Amino acid sequence: MYLVLKINCDHLKQMNNFINISTSFLRVLPNYLIIGAQKTGTSSLFHYLSMHPQVINSNKKEVHYFDKNFERPLNWYKQFFPFKFIANNYAIGEATPNYLYHPFVAQRIYNTIPEVKLIIILRNPVERVISHYFQAVRKNNEQRPIMQALIEEDKDEIFIFNELKKKSICYPKKRTRFIQIKESIC
Repeated sequence: MYLVLKINCDHLKQMNNFINISTSFLRVLPNYLIIGAQKTGTSSLFHYLSMHPQVINSNKKEVHYFDKNFERPLNWYKQFFPFKFIANNYAIGEATPNYLYHPFVAQRIYNTIPEVKLIIILRNPVERVISHYFQAVRKNNEQRPIMQALIEEDKDEIFIFNELKKKSICYPKKRTRFIQIKESIC
């Protein structure tokens, strides 16, 4: 006679969450964060880095701890990362692009993990907005004409640039690197 267990997906998720949270005190915080605007390549970079044998990324992309979940305990955040005994000599990362937009995120990150490396991905604003616009059109989330969307989105790009200048005050200049990568069309 066989014993059949019926466990639905919700129960498995609840069990997994319980295990992750109950072991969070044994886990590490990330030593790098990937931040960027939509359509800048944050998902691709997160994926590519996870292929490297000395990189362990969070078990969920876009954890949103420093913007939407900061009222939760730090152990809630740590549940998404590997155990301390596994993490030695690894780059441990997380990617939440929206950290770029939140006014308090930079200070929260600095206060919580001051030695973390920030990888901020920016893209030519016009190309980014056009890419974002057509993605929204494909998903039926955009009804504005393209010129109106470009003008309104341009204001967001200016805001992002000004916020980055303010946020750079938190981090020492010697730990700041700017690398410009230009796309080439062959």
